[in-house]
Amino acid sequence: MRDDNPIYENIILSDHRLFYLQKYVLPDYAGEVIPSHFHFMPEIMWFRQAGGNFTINGDCYPLKDNTLVYIPPLIPHELQLDAAALHYRYLLQLEDDLLTGLAVTGYPQKQSIPLLMVVPEPLAGRLETLFAWCDGYQQFPAQQVLFRKALSLLLEEIFLLTPQRHDGWQSERPGFMHDLLQVLQQMERENRFELGTLEAAQRCGVSKSYFSRRFKAHFGMTFKEYLLVSKLKSAVGLLLAGERKIADIAEATGFTDSAYFTLKFRTLMGCTPTEFRLQAASDRWGKAVYPPHAPVTANDFFISANE
Repeated sequence: MRDDNPIYENIILSDHRLFYLQKYVLPDYAGEVIPSHFHFMPEIMWFRQAGGNFTINGDCYPLKDNTLVYIPPLIPHELQLDAAALHYRYLLQLEDDLLTGLAVTGYPQKQSIPLLMVVPEPLAGRLETLFAWCDGYQQFPAQQVLFRKALSLLLEEIFLLTPQRHDGWQSERPGFMHDLLQVLQQMERENRFELGTLEAAQRCGVSKSYFSRRFKAHFGMTFKEYLLVSKLKSAVGLLLAGERKIADIAEATGFTDSAYFTLKFRTLMGCTPTEFRLQAASDRWGKAVYPPHAPVTANDFFISANE
């Protein structure tokens, strides 16, 4: 399985909803292949009973029972799910504003890092309970406060998890990941992604070659690819927000000119920025429109979550 030519999934949440949560309990499951795609929202998947493969940025991992997956925005991913007597999973997609507004511990440090790990018991049981609480509470308007409390607890658990370490991580310089995240967070705050690999390595106190190897091991992409995806993420937001000229968007997101911007945009998205804007406003994208169980505004959510 490969991430060639991933499809952009335009997720639409109706009535100002900030999340979508769906439980799948599928007996006599025939299996399925979900082709390579990406979207503008963070996504969490909990596979309580499942088998198959999950591909992130071209790297393929086995899916087992109790596998937790977190996919940051604009990261290509695909699934090959095996047939089974019972397939059981949850899908949770969230607006970034929800995660930021809830001040979820660990999220600022891990928001750009894909996660795939098999969760051991008894923690797997706790995650299952929290997902079940969220799924049950979300269906009843009178229980929205309980739902938001459960969702906050679930997100805290997920973003405090430490994934299994890959071979070779034992030799990583102490403090490297902390220094790296400081660099990435500064770029995010300033919305500027112009840093060269050598300068980034120097800020982390390591050589360029060491920095490149470790970055690839953690993120599944090169530092240069990460910068490009970050720029295009900003560009997508501007394209969806209004009628700003393509040349202005290219300049605002750090591209040297609109022709280079269009070339890189087409490489990742499979269309030009102009085509993307037109298609996103029409029914030509495979839109996922998720109706809420009860309307929830951003202001209502954050007030209730902190009650």
